[in-house]
Amino acid sequence: MRGLFVLNTDAYDLIYGPDERAAIAESVDIYAPQQTAAQIQANPSLLAGADVIFSGWGMAKLDADLLAHAPHLQALFYGAGSIRQFTTEAFWARNIVVTSAYADNAVPVVEFTVAQILLSLKRTWHFARAVRTARSYPPRTGVAGAYGSTVGLIALGAIGRRVADMLRQFDVRVIAHDPFADVGTAAQLQVELCGLDELFARS
Repeated sequence: MRGLFVLNTDAYDLIYGPDERAAIAESVDIYAPQQTAAQIQANPSLLAGADVIFSGWGMAKLDADLLAHAPHLQALFYGAGSIRQFTTEAFWARNIVVTSAYADNAVPVVEFTVAQILLSLKRTWHFARAVRTARSYPPRTGVAGAYGSTVGLIALGAIGRRVADMLRQFDVRVIAHDPFADVGTAAQLQVELCGLDELFARS
């Protein structure tokens, strides 16, 4: 099996480190250096030998013209999140297998989101601005904290569901607006579904 790396150079170094490249090389013949989207578009004939592509941020858009140069392409392994920016109808028509790291990438996003929610409940940004402006510490009053507070989430997708799940370890009430979420999923997450206006009014 033969393959190529097609992605931005900085993404290549970030996603595919020495260990990952070595593991890939055990099963795949990487027959050319890593290519950027611009490089592969300028020299699409390089795709002729590719059975698989390893990619990430900066993948070239796989339209019919580019795919015509990749007759043997069977799979694309995308080491980042959404695949929408490079997939096309022509891509799907070829039945090429594609994988994505969106679920793994969601983890640090979830952790950062929960951290920001907790900081906001403690009015961190308000007090940071007040100290910077007044150059003195304000009295420790008016901090709601997490206990008994209501947190509103917009959408219960891959990230929203994990945020809701992580918030269960804190004493907060979680409400969410998501017209596509089912009642069963919300109940499992201990989340109350509501309209968007109500979410902003209550949280």
